Amino acid sequence: MTSRQSAGSLSEEFRVRTRGLSSGRRWSGPVRRAPVVRLAPGDSEVLEAWAAPSTGTPRRARRARIVLEASRGATNGQIARLLDLHPETVALWRGRYATQGLEGVRHDAPRPGSGRRSEPGLVERIVRTTLEVEPPNGRWTTRSLASELRVSHMLVYRVWKSQGLRPRTGRDGALERTVRTAQPPDA
Repeated sequence: MTSRQSAGSLSEEFRVRTRGLSSGRRWSGPVRRAPVVRLAPGDSEVLEAWAAPSTGTPRRARRARIVLEASRGATNGQIARLLDLHPETVALWRGRYATQGLEGVRHDAPRPGSGRRSEPGLVERIVRTTLEVEPPNGRWTTRSLASELRVSHMLVYRVWKSQGLRPRTGRDGALERTVRTAQPPDA
């Protein structure tokens, strides 16, 4: 069988499998009804504030706009077209508000996986080394400290950021830093 023959048989198989779909017929599986969204007292003001472009995160604003449109009676398809989203995304956030209220749309759900783990005392070791050990080239960089401690440079970066450490030398050669109590970096 040549490649031309195999390509022809694949396109024939595709035509057979998709026959009737181009004629406007849609899959006729079970119909899922979108839950009716009725805003609780006070939720409208909170959602309007979240939907404002200047406040909060863009993701939260998008979720707020979905819920507001759903409360006005729009279907998932209409909201998806209006906000340029996938209908499943609209259905997810509409359903989450219907079951959990504002708390359901305030944050994303935790992602699957084990999350970040670090050995006990590692944050303290990074902070202590940053502040107390003389750097080899006059100043610590995330990569030089990571190499010294045998950790990733991104872990050093996250610890420095969470602890408010800015180990860059200023014009006078002093170490710039604002130190807070050592806490594990946020995930």
